[in-house]
Amino acid sequence: MFLLASSAPALAEPASLAAARASYDQGEFLGALSQLAEAQRSPELTEDGQVQVHWLRGACFHALDRTEEANRSFDALLKMRPLFQPNPYETPPDLRTLFGARADAYRQQLGVSIGAVQFNKAELEIGVQGNVAWLVCFVRTPGETQYRKAEARVQDKRAHIPLSDEALWARVSASGKLEVVLEARNPEGVAVARAGDALTPLQLTPTAAQMAAATAALRKEPPAPAKAALSPKSPSPLRLPLLLAGAGALAGAGLAAGAGTLAALGGVGAAAVAGGIYAYVGTVVGSGRVRGNLVPVYTGAVPTAAILGVAAAALLVVGLSLAGGGGAAMVARQVL
Repeated sequence: MFLLASSAPALAEPASLAAARASYDQGEFLGALSQLAEAQRSPELTEDGQVQVHWLRGACFHALDRTEEANRSFDALLKMRPLFQPNPYETPPDLRTLFGARADAYRQQLGVSIGAVQFNKAELEIGVQGNVAWLVCFVRTPGETQYRKAEARVQDKRAHIPLSDEALWARVSASGKLEVVLEARNPEGVAVARAGDALTPLQLTPTAAQMAAATAALRKEPPAPAKAALSPKSPSPLRLPLLLAGAGALAGAGLAAGAGTLAALGGVGAAAVAGGIYAYVGTVVGSGRVRGNLVPVYTGAVPTAAILGVAAAALLVVGLSLAGGGGAAMVARQVL
């Protein structure tokens, strides 16, 4: 019986490894163990050769009913290749059962798992647990014979696998499914967990909304414009001086106009009072009335006219100042 641990031929291997395989096939298990020890000391032994040494040694110990030593050999193998699987056509069922139980225990102790796959626009988002640095994804659509490879670094226990091929999404839209195989790899690049395989991949069915989101992301369509916020905008350092200058100019113009109007009203009021007094004096003197009657009229008319003029001027100043403030607000609205 011949056991082949790897389908890929080694680039170079010591002759003692080939001799150990032949000895195992002939049932000479002790001789095979001796030849495996010699092969392990050879500098020609490759990494694939080391995997084969551990597997064949475990198989020899199992045939000799030395289960504990067989498990130690399988543990060394699984440390190098956590996803190793023996050839089901060349491995006896009891040996497959023993190795499968050991592999399950090792992977459970390793604590690596791959979570559910979610569509996120034109990406696949996957959660992982354990010492995982990279997540490798192989994708295809039903009917295709070749997988396409994509990968992403794991951050915060999540990986975002980009799928930027529009033709792939067109085929997914036509078939309604995406076939996926996932491999979690540790910082050394060794695959430590897998979801699905090439013969039985994961079957993902995106919804119409998920397909639309993926198409929009690939075409980089702009998102719908957001409604304008009601909160006031903060003035920039360059706009603030313009705002203050505009508000000050308009407010100053309003005050200056009010002061000028006040002065004009004062002059008009004084002229009116003087003209009235002159006309009244002429009338009184001309009619022969006594001069003393003019004093009460003069002392009452002048203050009254002055009060009315000041009140009118004050109202005008307030109005113009308010107008200046309103102008400043308009400037602020335009500048901001």
